[in-house]
Amino acid sequence: MEIETAEQTFFTIIQTIFSEAFAISFLLGLVLFIVGFLLCGLYIFTRLIGKRVTGKVIGGVIEKRTKTKTVDGKTKEEIKETLYPVYEYIRPDGSTHQERGSEGGTSTHKYVTGQDVNLIISQADGYDDVYDANNHGAFIMGLIIASTGMGIMFQVGSMASAIGMGLMTMGGIIVVKLITTAAGKTKQSPKKEKKKYSKAFNPEEVKPIESFQRK
Repeated sequence: MEIETAEQTFFTIIQTIFSEAFAISFLLGLVLFIVGFLLCGLYIFTRLIGKRVTGKVIGGVIEKRTKTKTVDGKTKEEIKETLYPVYEYIRPDGSTHQERGSEGGTSTHKYVTGQDVNLIISQADGYDDVYDANNHGAFIMGLIIASTGMGIMFQVGSMASAIGMGLMTMGGIIVVKLITTAAGKTKQSPKKEKKKYSKAFNPEEVKPIESFQRK
């Protein structure tokens, strides 16, 4: 009897380990699917609400941001640099405007200073969201990530359970987000002001893209 009990305990532990492994794999696939889905959705959304204009690449600018990390109880600050293209175009009101692109990184090196580009712009509060109409990298990346996530979910569950849990999880995320947002607005101090997003840059820091070294 003791041997049978030991065997049952052993198999129970093994089943529990495999069950947890499957659950973690499924959640990983679900997260990847949601991230990819959101990337594709953002790409489509910007194309639907934006206006198409013809612009010109006038150069590039480096955006620096400080990232704080805590390692072994010690706080370290790391400076991150991202190269963005700067476009010049005519706004719908007829005014000439210069704006930093909303997408940056190593892909900026594909541009040539003075190059004509087709842009999609969406005017926001104090700045323009500007995208290269011919740049489909975000959409392709979103499809790859979403497909990878869906593939992982297919490996650990049926189509019905994958979609069902996916929808339930997405619904739960939305509900939690709404609750936390509402709670945050309630608890927010009236003296605390939300920092306004800005894409402002120093025109003197704009340089020909060819002068920036690829990292």
